[in-house]
Amino acid sequence: MLKVGLKTVVQIEVDNIENKIEELRETLNNLPANRTSQKMVSLSKELDFYILAYQKFCLQKNNALSNVYQW
Repeated sequence: MLKVGLKTVVQIEVDNIENKIEELRETLNNLPANRTSQKMVSLSKELDFYILAYQKFCLQKNNALSNVYQW
């Protein structure tokens, strides 16, 4: 039962990260062309943070699956 609850919490967190990535991408795409603005830099850094968090989750998930299916 606890694993199901933890899995649900993790999935909610991943969904939130995916939503934030899409939100930041859309915001960056809709900003004016001045690519050196402080707002652009700040949003880009925030987007990088969320992309790294998502990649870390994917790597951990893949490593866990690899450990389960090792011969």
